[in-house]
Amino acid sequence: MKNLWSLLTVLSVVVFSMCFTSCGGDDSDDGGSSGLNGYYIEGGLYTNTDFKNDNVWWNMQISKEAAEYYGNTLTFTLFDSNGHFFPRSSDGGYLWLEYEPTFLRVDDNCIYSYSGISLYQLGASGTRGRELLYKFDAGEYGTLGFYGFPDNIYVYTRDGNRLIMDVGDGKHTNTFVITDGGLVLSGGGSYTKYNPNTTY
Repeated sequence: MKNLWSLLTVLSVVVFSMCFTSCGGDDSDDGGSSGLNGYYIEGGLYTNTDFKNDNVWWNMQISKEAAEYYGNTLTFTLFDSNGHFFPRSSDGGYLWLEYEPTFLRVDDNCIYSYSGISLYQLGASGTRGRELLYKFDAGEYGTLGFYGFPDNIYVYTRDGNRLIMDVGDGKHTNTFVITDGGLVLSGGGSYTKYNPNTTY
């Protein structure tokens, strides 16, 4: 009887361990510059300069100048009551951020692709239930963050400097090539590795 309990204990540990081998591998790499595991943003790092160079700023300036030409005063509200970046003008118009970032996270077994990416004031009420993916200094507007949902999860296998990702149908794959600064999707864009704990 003692041997039976010992055997059942060993089997329980083995089964328990197997439950964690598909996704959610070692995340010891916190998204820094070394190692494969961590967070990636499509293109280069996004900064305050990129934010202010977005077409939304140009459109705001043009709108203000047009209003002044007609003798009107036009003001803008950039955030809604939930802290979501959603610029609206006092005449009822609205603008939107041209930049639409794509984020990935890699662990030992899976690649996580994020949906519902939105820009918020850091820690605002509207971010509840969303993961903070990237933050940057927006100058007079404080620290802003891109938030999203990690609801697309893909298993990959590694072959040298390539990650071969099953897109989910069991027939087709995407391939990422590992580079010094991040990942390059075969036939697609490049992804720069970054640290989500850093304010850019």
